[in-house]
Amino acid sequence: MILTYDKSIRDGNPQSVNDESDKSAHEYRATDTKSDTEVENDMAGKSGLLITGAVIVGLGVLALAVPMFTTKDTKELAKIGDLKVTAKEENTHVIPPFVGPAALILGVVLMGAALVRR
Repeated sequence: MILTYDKSIRDGNPQSVNDESDKSAHEYRATDTKSDTEVENDMAGKSGLLITGAVIVGLGVLALAVPMFTTKDTKELAKIGDLKVTAKEENTHVIPPFVGPAALILGVVLMGAALVRR
């Protein structure tokens, strides 16, 4: 943050003065200046936060829509020459009921934080 003397506040002229002469009775204005790289880094962080929040919301919706899924495994039990004995096995995976709503809330909070920081 840089403190500059701005005559435009008092006179209506659009010029700023940075010297020490005759500033005692005049107004000061604090200006915040950022370099281009700082602005780009802020925008990259905000958009990354927004994208991360959106992905987490999507995963939360998916967890609520599909609370359980099944996978199939094929295991080779024995092999004698060209003869193979295999077994097919189905595994059911259950997503805990609190994961979907928690992911939704976390994603919305991240997206909100990204939008508030803009």
